[in-house]
Amino acid sequence: MLQLTRPLVFIDVESTGLNTQTDRIVQLCLSKVFNLNEYPIRPNKYVTNVNPTISIPADSTAIHGLTDSDVENAPTFGMIAREILAFLDGCDVAGFGSNQFDIPLLHSEFLRFGIDWQPGYQIDAGNLFKIREPRTLAYAMQFYCRKEHANAHSAEGDVLATIDVLQA
Repeated sequence: MLQLTRPLVFIDVESTGLNTQTDRIVQLCLSKVFNLNEYPIRPNKYVTNVNPTISIPADSTAIHGLTDSDVENAPTFGMIAREILAFLDGCDVAGFGSNQFDIPLLHSEFLRFGIDWQPGYQIDAGNLFKIREPRTLAYAMQFYCRKEHANAHSAEGDVLATIDVLQA
């Protein structure tokens, strides 16, 4: 079990798109946990919709269901940036896929308002999942075809295994 030395804030964002430099947050949840061994965990939460000040593309709405009208009366990120920063102060950060998306997007949002937020230690449960459940061709052969990938890393062997996996 992971032993915490600082509070751990779990993060998830919904956004206007996938570009962590230019897209904007439209919904944010931060959930602060002090003890992972506590059952049930009773986190301290910060949840809000955010007005991104730009239109939410239909492709993004199709994923998270939020429209421009859902967030038009929500605070902008600039209005709540200091609140969010205070919530994150002294904490490490965790999420699922957060190292590649949520944390960089949140960092970009802070930078737009002159805040250079430096997250503490970052734990990405998505990366941990991939370590425990490898996403390799050999694993796919075992999972889908129930056989070993005998010729791994030979071009022909990898092509034939890929065909088997796709057929399965």
